[in-house]
Amino acid sequence: MINYWLLSNRYVVSGLLLLVPIIVLFGWGFQLSFLVQIHQNFAPMQISTAITFLLLGSSLLSLDFRRLAIIFIGGGCLVSIVSLLDSAGILPGYASIFSQNNPFVISESPIPGLMSTLTSINFILILTSLLIKVCTKKTSLLYVSFFMLLIVLTLSFLSLIGYLMSIEVLKGWSLVSKMSVMTSILFFLSSFHLFIEHDLNKLTNKFLYPYGLPSIVFVSSMTLLVIVWYNAHVQQEILIKDRVEKDVQFINAFLLTGVENLKNQVERNDSYKNNAAYLGEVFISDDEDSTRLKSEQDLMSAIHIKKCIWKHKFESPVRYKDIEFFVAENMLCIEDSKYHLVAFKLSEMLQLSMPAALYEQYFITIEDEQKDILFSSAPSSLTNNIKYRLSAIAFESDTQSFLITISPQKALLDLLSPNIFFSILLTGSLIVSLLTVSFYYWGKLKHSYINLAAALKQASDTEKKFTYFITNSNEPILILDKFGKIDFSNASAQLLWGYSETDLKRKHIADLFPDRHREKHLENIKKYLESPTIRQMTNSSPLIITTQTGEERSVQISLIPIIGGNSEIQIAMLLKDVSFEIEKQIRLEDESNNINLIYKILSLTSKAKTKSETIQICLDLICETYNFDYAQVYFHDEKRNILTTSPLSYITQDIDIDLFVKNAQKASFSKAEELPGKAWSSRKAVSATSSEDPLVASKLALFPELKLKIAACVPIFLESKIFSVFEFYSFTKEQNPDKLMNSLSMLSEQISNAVEKHISIEAIREEKERNRLLLESAEEGILGIDLSGQVNFINSKGKDILGFSEAELANQHSHHLFHHSHSDGSIYDLDECPIQKSIKLNQTIKVDKDTFWTKEGELVWVKYVVSPVISNNRIRGVVLMFNDISRLQESQEKVESYHNELLHLEDEIQSMNDFIETDFSEPVRGVENYSRFLSELANKDNNKILANYAENFLNLSKKLSKMRDGLQKYSKYNFKESSPTNINLSDVISAVISDIKQQYKNENIKFQTAKDLPMITADHTLIRYVFEELIKNSIKYNLSDSKQIKIDFVETPEAYEIKIEDNGVGIPAKYEKRLFRMFKGGFPNTGIAPGSGVSLAIIKRILIRHSASIEHENRVGAEGSVFTIKISKS
Repeated sequence: MINYWLLSNRYVVSGLLLLVPIIVLFGWGFQLSFLVQIHQNFAPMQISTAITFLLLGSSLLSLDFRRLAIIFIGGGCLVSIVSLLDSAGILPGYASIFSQNNPFVISESPIPGLMSTLTSINFILILTSLLIKVCTKKTSLLYVSFFMLLIVLTLSFLSLIGYLMSIEVLKGWSLVSKMSVMTSILFFLSSFHLFIEHDLNKLTNKFLYPYGLPSIVFVSSMTLLVIVWYNAHVQQEILIKDRVEKDVQFINAFLLTGVENLKNQVERNDSYKNNAAYLGEVFISDDEDSTRLKSEQDLMSAIHIKKCIWKHKFESPVRYKDIEFFVAENMLCIEDSKYHLVAFKLSEMLQLSMPAALYEQYFITIEDEQKDILFSSAPSSLTNNIKYRLSAIAFESDTQSFLITISPQKALLDLLSPNIFFSILLTGSLIVSLLTVSFYYWGKLKHSYINLAAALKQASDTEKKFTYFITNSNEPILILDKFGKIDFSNASAQLLWGYSETDLKRKHIADLFPDRHREKHLENIKKYLESPTIRQMTNSSPLIITTQTGEERSVQISLIPIIGGNSEIQIAMLLKDVSFEIEKQIRLEDESNNINLIYKILSLTSKAKTKSETIQICLDLICETYNFDYAQVYFHDEKRNILTTSPLSYITQDIDIDLFVKNAQKASFSKAEELPGKAWSSRKAVSATSSEDPLVASKLALFPELKLKIAACVPIFLESKIFSVFEFYSFTKEQNPDKLMNSLSMLSEQISNAVEKHISIEAIREEKERNRLLLESAEEGILGIDLSGQVNFINSKGKDILGFSEAELANQHSHHLFHHSHSDGSIYDLDECPIQKSIKLNQTIKVDKDTFWTKEGELVWVKYVVSPVISNNRIRGVVLMFNDISRLQESQEKVESYHNELLHLEDEIQSMNDFIETDFSEPVRGVENYSRFLSELANKDNNKILANYAENFLNLSKKLSKMRDGLQKYSKYNFKESSPTNINLSDVISAVISDIKQQYKNENIKFQTAKDLPMITADHTLIRYVFEELIKNSIKYNLSDSKQIKIDFVETPEAYEIKIEDNGVGIPAKYEKRLFRMFKGGFPNTGIAPGSGVSLAIIKRILIRHSASIEHENRVGAEGSVFTIKISKS
């Protein structure tokens, strides 16, 4: 549908383009003045325009036949170029071919308007656009064509506005109106046709809508209209007033059109009749002033005028001096009245303005000499007016001359007025164009009208919004009067300067600039305020202002003229605080300047081997760059939380500061009372610029000859903690503290990174060395094996066990090298190898017993663990850790042999125990019974000798019985299986004491037991036996009336010590060695029946089984014994 509509429009427009120029040519051919202007000076442009439009319409119709269109386009371009050259006056002979012998010849206007030139230019643009459309389809070139058409639309609309508003400088003379309207309408049609020809998807849709093309054309035309009107307004100051213009028009018509034509015009126009009578009376007046017409030619001219024109005489003739006065009053373009009658126009101009017969009849020939005299005697204003085609006609007689002028800008004969038909046609074409464009965009057009209504409503509040804007703007704004005084300031401006609104209102803008910048800043503002055409001015370079506190800030200003309430021009000064941006720019410049230094630091420190060397390189470069005389490094002592000096220092200048250096190297800081301490506590770079500064005064007090220029300290960080502090002193060169601090702060980060890097490198190096030492000092052999089974590394222990060197193992398969056979010599299958299984299954495998083969082919029994090495969730290989258990295997075999012998011995002991309990016990009881029976018989017979023997024999049998019981008891407790449990010694000892008190209730026994005895892991029965026997022995071997037993507890890091102390008879020192032996109990001279000694032997054996021990010692300075039991914690 759209394509059909566009195609039909194309043919309609092309038809109109052909029809209108045919009408123009028809009017010229038949001299129809109601269609065209029958004038030889108009003919070239009209005919050229018509021919070009014919060619243009033909080319548009033949667009489907591309080559034919190009032929028409070429012809149109040729005619348009010739027309353009003719309008510029380059082809004067071109106009002669259209000359006609028409008595009605009208003079050229001095300013014929812009129509001729605009027409030629538009033709060239349209035809070029059409040529681009025909010859190419490139989008970029189509854009060029599109904007050419936009220019044509703008210029055509401008000409139409000139016609409707009667602005002759736009449309030309009034007689050209018809052609101007026709040409402009045709331009609209042709341009619109070519817009239709463009690709709607790529170009037209972007501009053919209510907000686009009509708005652009209208705004552009109005802009050009203002410019042209302004220029015409300036020229209007030199034009003649209306009354003079009408009189002069009549004179020109009389001189240039002939007597008959003038007569006809006068008869039709009463105003011209009156003017003719007015001037004719002057020419033939008989008063004294008529003597001015002395020459015969002058008189004959005047008489001829009267004969041809005069119908009656005025009753009151006008004197010639009145005309002189009239001209002097109204000719504004001539400054000197004495030359009012000496104005002239050169003969060349006269000959071009009238027929030769008329020129010879009424004018004398002005010779070259006279022409030069007149030209040189004319004032400069008149000469300039001639240059602007302000023309005057003069003929001379002796010293008198008669003045005739030609109107410079108004039309010569305003015989035609704007035709209503063309006005309606123009208005209708504009309406149709707008409706056509908005046909498919009615929604947008409606929306645009709504927006327009809203915009008009908002326009009424412009002043209120402007006031609100400047009052509440975030940017500082000042309103200045024409003298530069502040009339208004908003809150942001008051905040910027720190003044109140009242204080600012009394100030001149110059008071806000510092003295050193005031003159420079005011120069530009003063020029702006004194400029006759004030316009917006933006100062891109920052200005310096001074706040109330004396702080200087950088601002950018914009000066905008506004109209105040009293219609006086005021200046709005908009300011933008750019101090931060400037500081940022300075910082960026400083960073840029430090790039080389940073590069040197990074380059040189990368080659350093230690952190001390890294720090020394940094000191050297900084001191060299910033000309520091002395530098010192302080390290942070974390244990004491102070800064301590380092032997690292740097001296660049040959000055006597040895004492200063020695004093500085002794310093340490725990507070911020001096410069390094302040940098440490504040965690940022600090500086001092005077020797009297408290931060450096104490250090420099002993050295008055050293005049400090600047001192600076910068902290160096390591993992967000202060690692060290660099201190710098300069005694010879002054520097900007802020700039220096910025540079050092930036360098601090680079130095921190360099130190941290080398500390990390040292840590890695130390870690590698530590791992190497661990590998080399390990008691196990350690092998690294990759995924293919090849050996990567081996430690020294592994080399000793296997006998291979590292070079012999390198890139060799581990299984084929030392794990190829079983202990019996059979082949060890690779799939069964635990090492290979660990690689395949990614699992740790432990093997308690296996065989490896050494380099010499000897078998080695090993115990090993294979663990996979994982990196980034991928197995990279395995680590094999193995021990040589060959000796362990031999020892294990011996242990097994000993174990078997021990089992055999236990069987024999058990057999002996059974023998003692059965076979040995019966004879012992028999011997004891017979001894007792024999003793009784001896007592009856009173045989003392036999009774004595019988008693001894009875005692020996009893002793033998005790030894039997001791053996049984030893066997019972020594070979009893233990059942370890967690037991509380306090509970065990309490139970033992309770039983003993019942057993010895008739004895006076006092027990003293420690509290909180420990928990131990042991067999409850055996431990109870230990404490029960020891306490019973303390009672048995005690002759005191009051028996005292003390149980104490001491805990050591390794064991629990329980002491049992009594006040008994004690044990002589010489018997201590046999104290815990079997059957060695009983000690002579104690008065107590001796025991067998079995219980102490059993106690020691039980404690040994519990990883415990027992010791005895006599009490110091008193009778009694102390038994100490030590039970291990492990």
